[in-house]
Amino acid sequence: MPGATPVEGVRRLREAAPGSPILVVTGIEDDQVLLDMFDLGVAGFVPKISSPTILELAIRLILAGGQYLPERMVKLTTRPPGANGEPPRFAAGASFSKLTVRQIEVLRMIATGKSNKEIARALSLSPATVKAHVAAVIAALGTTNRTEAAFAARNFGVI
Repeated sequence: MPGATPVEGVRRLREAAPGSPILVVTGIEDDQVLLDMFDLGVAGFVPKISSPTILELAIRLILAGGQYLPERMVKLTTRPPGANGEPPRFAAGASFSKLTVRQIEVLRMIATGKSNKEIARALSLSPATVKAHVAAVIAALGTTNRTEAAFAARNFGVI
């Protein structure tokens, strides 16, 4: 963002368009800068080296109300399980209330062991749409994969 630091640029953009989702295509390696932008409500980060397909999926996911975080960012925003055996605590702000009805349907099917292809057939969706829903579920819950998402849903009585 010419004339601004990344964080200041996102702050200005957020002020100019408060309700708009923001996707940052970046080569930034500084974790603190990424976390600061995330704290300003950035909906996703796509590394500059990503394929056009990844960029398209990230845009679709964010426009559907989800978040797209590379694995590195998920790890930065997720806290480890407690030492006393308590269940995992998910990323700050992670919430089942952020999930759409369709995403909860997809999550339920994940928990029964169905593949994306099987979910797509059952819900009359394209596999790419299911993949976007799965990514949205994982991001919303602050988990790192389908199994953790299903575990969290069962643990918290959502499914």
